[in-house]
Amino acid sequence: MIHSLKVQSIRLMTNNPKKIAQLEQHGVKVNERVPHILPTNEYNRFYLETKAAKSGHMIDFRGKERLPEQSDPTIVEGMSGDQIKAMYE
Repeated sequence: MIHSLKVQSIRLMTNNPKKIAQLEQHGVKVNERVPHILPTNEYNRFYLETKAAKSGHMIDFRGKERLPEQSDPTIVEGMSGDQIKAMYE
């Protein structure tokens, strides 16, 4: 897909170093990596630590601040207008 769209370089939001390597291996220059920053909690901490330990994901567990573009609420297909509106209140 990337080749069919003639993508030559990207700014990539990822914590996965393998994703960066694979894109570069296929000729796509990764100009910048934007870390996907999400706060840990009692439900996701073990999962995130496992991703970091086993897959090498670059996750900062020290509580780095989220970037402005990571603060947008997630809108899922099928949500009503009222549900979307409530997320911005």
